[in-house]
Amino acid sequence: MRIAAASDLHGTYRDVTFPPADVLVLAGDVTANGTLAEIAEFGAWLRDAPFAIKIVVSGNHDVAMETHETQTRRLLAPAIYLRDEAVVVGGRRFYGTPWVSPHGGAFNKSPAELAAIWAAIPDTTDVLITHMPPHSVRDVGSAGRNLGDRALLARVRALPRLRAHVFGHVHESHGRVRGGTTVFANVAICDRAPAPVQPVTLIDISGA
Repeated sequence: MRIAAASDLHGTYRDVTFPPADVLVLAGDVTANGTLAEIAEFGAWLRDAPFAIKIVVSGNHDVAMETHETQTRRLLAPAIYLRDEAVVVGGRRFYGTPWVSPHGGAFNKSPAELAAIWAAIPDTTDVLITHMPPHSVRDVGSAGRNLGDRALLARVRALPRLRAHVFGHVHESHGRVRGGTTVFANVAICDRAPAPVQPVTLIDISGA
């Protein structure tokens, strides 16, 4: 299975080249300002995107996705919108959760609330999609500080089947690392302009 993954598009998705893959994964901040009109426009583009399976998780810029969940699902359909839930694709279980530490915008939670959210990620997860990164994994911001979440790091380390963790949020740390059998990929596309300066990340999951 090949996954094409991106996040932090901030409305620039029409300017991005998406290579062929079995599954498209978008890990949040797909819109610039998070209005329903932007979500509708993005949904129209997404319906024409040449992928058999499309999975979307929100980010802190996608404000109306938090406040208008039912409308978001309708506007993005038939793409799969994950908000603290899972879907099985090709025998692999994808789990998506959008929450971030207090940062402004949408989907903000306190550290204690985040710890409870990460604890609910199922042990059966093969591919995890979050907007924020785990602590110390492709999470260094412009000021040189680690911006990821420590409880998320502990949870992903404990997931027995995890093959890939896809995230974004920290634009400056685009790239991937491997930890054991897991690929950790910060798939942020835009710089701070925002302009889409990074390529879409391809991740291959062997087997089913």
